[in-house]
Amino acid sequence: MAGHRLKPGGGRSRAARAAQLAALGCLWLVAGCGTEKPTITPTSARSAGSFTESVGVNTHLGYNDTVYWRNWPMVRDRLVELGVRHVRDTSYREGTKLDVVQRYNELADLGVRGNLLAGDLLRRYGAGSIDEHLAWVKRNVAGFTESLEGPNENDYPAVDADWAANLRSYQCEWARKIRGDEVLSTKTVIGPSSHIERGFDPVLGDLSACLDRGNLHPYPGAQSPDRTNQGDLSVSLDGAQSTSGDKPVWVTESGYHNAVNCSGCGHDPASEAAAGVYLPRMFMENFRRGIPRTYSYELIDLWPDPERDEPEKNFGLLRNDGSRKPGFVALRNLLTILADRGSASGKLAYSLQCSDCPESLRQVLLRKSTGAYYLVVWPESSVWNRTTRTNIANDPRSADLKLSSPSRLETFDPSQSTTPIDTTTAASYRIALTDGLSIVKITPPTSQNPAPPPNPQPEPTAPGP
Repeated sequence: MAGHRLKPGGGRSRAARAAQLAALGCLWLVAGCGTEKPTITPTSARSAGSFTESVGVNTHLGYNDTVYWRNWPMVRDRLVELGVRHVRDTSYREGTKLDVVQRYNELADLGVRGNLLAGDLLRRYGAGSIDEHLAWVKRNVAGFTESLEGPNENDYPAVDADWAANLRSYQCEWARKIRGDEVLSTKTVIGPSSHIERGFDPVLGDLSACLDRGNLHPYPGAQSPDRTNQGDLSVSLDGAQSTSGDKPVWVTESGYHNAVNCSGCGHDPASEAAAGVYLPRMFMENFRRGIPRTYSYELIDLWPDPERDEPEKNFGLLRNDGSRKPGFVALRNLLTILADRGSASGKLAYSLQCSDCPESLRQVLLRKSTGAYYLVVWPESSVWNRTTRTNIANDPRSADLKLSSPSRLETFDPSQSTTPIDTTTAASYRIALTDGLSIVKITPPTSQNPAPPPNPQPEPTAPGP
């Protein structure tokens, strides 16, 4: 999909991930959907700031035949409104695209940083050499750039019969020159991406010496975001590990398109309403699984498509005219609710049980530097029928939260607003679940909730329950 054009079609070893999941198994029992009596158990919280820092979005600021170019002020303002501080875009050949330089640096002034792609392996689309691309970055946008990514989806034998050997050589040269440069050596080196949801497994081999982060494009294909066309998301993560070894994996593309009338498109569509439920869950699910960064594909629909039959014109969080889709609204509200420039950790004793959930119930416990905890809960429910291309209306369900002592509770539905929909003080509380994310802000009594000490924001490398 992507590419930065439409094509057909995290970060631990398998053993390490299995060990971490086993160690956290008790948390899954606490949040189970069965009828066993729940046990109030101290649970470790991760920093709310580390979640918001895990969220990114793809842009195409250099595409001069699209809305990114033709209405830059609107695109910029919507990006700022969304609250995402990480974008994925492209580097260019030295001496070209100086107008894009201005836009990248404008974003840098607004606190946004970029992950920039390498040139094309075969120098198509006007791409230059590695030296030319790195010189462009170093001369023009070094302050904007936080990471540099290897080639995008260059694994097509019909285009390059020797792509694997060529890609290995390119990636290692890319990494060597970045690491050897006084200015660029501070940038994170991201591995190349495959157009297959499972990654390069096993063709490309171990490239962990030539990258700091692995790379994966696990599009769910209109399914719940814990799935890809390879099966459970863990299958794709395991495949990515064959290239990145024990290093964390970034998801540099994932998302949903809304071309609900496409025929033979090869990538199933989802309605705007369904994508609005799935997209926030996608970011939270990937964070739960220990993926440090996920970039949605993409910010805005590239071109108008009133017929809704061309996928590449319908991947945006925004419609082509800049109007907000449900996914944009829900993600913006989620980032606003969880925004925190500090960092925090701690433990909260609680249990969570759903007796009427037909599917698994997921949860992530976060904490802000204010000391408040935020429990994010969602079911692994499907809200879109891929066969009939219709929305699914699921029955209401609820989850019972129990705490060790009465606490102030505020409940949020980010699909609707950033204002609490309910506020109470209690030790037991029934959460009315939706198919999207439900958030309960928990503020324990001051005597039981000392302010967290300041600490740097780590990448979320451990899976949640």
